[in-house]
Amino acid sequence: MVDVRVSSLTSVAAADILGADIVYLEHSSSFSSAAVTITNLTSAVKRLGDIAGSNSVSAMIAAYAQAAGDYVTSTSISTMITTEITTQQLISSNSISVFVAAYAEPIDADILRADTADQLTAAFTAAVDDDGTQSSGTYTPSVAAGSNYKKIVNGGAFAFAPPSPASNEAVTLSVLVVNTTGAGAIDTTGFTIVTGDAFTTTTTDEFMCRVEVYDIAATEYSSLDVVALQ
Repeated sequence: MVDVRVSSLTSVAAADILGADIVYLEHSSSFSSAAVTITNLTSAVKRLGDIAGSNSVSAMIAAYAQAAGDYVTSTSISTMITTEITTQQLISSNSISVFVAAYAEPIDADILRADTADQLTAAFTAAVDDDGTQSSGTYTPSVAAGSNYKKIVNGGAFAFAPPSPASNEAVTLSVLVVNTTGAGAIDTTGFTIVTGDAFTTTTTDEFMCRVEVYDIAATEYSSLDVVALQ
């Protein structure tokens, strides 16, 4: 155990007490009224950044309560707490309710939650992911990111494969296929069943495709329904 005895706050430096287990502050004539402030002590032990000039305990606490950045000058402990809100903007308040409001989700019956049954009573739209031109290899629409509505351009022969949801999950997707010059045959043998119209290689032909996939205990069941739009 390392003990450090300090008799004058005016001479305290970080190198004097960093790493010490106990710091003793001795009262002596060397203490002046101007020197005996918490600011002098915290300036010696600060590790993360500069503490703005202050004689308040909250300034010292704030130095250790934040991960990084500038430290606030305030006599209100609530001000120190609110520096940690998501926006990292200091809210002026002397109430702990400001801190709670920053993190607490307001009660709203209109919020749709993933684990709560609900009924939608308004129309909604979805973005369409442009997955570019497919001219070789295998196109597998992603369910890990983006929308469940996709668009691709047929620029050459390629395979159209179903996505793979997690075990005991299901997914439904819509894919718009647009033929361009050089459009090739589309291999759909990766699906359990394919229904509807046949793909063509005629330039400007378009097809609306509905994809459904179920994963039941690691066994996949998939369907592709193709609707020609010409």
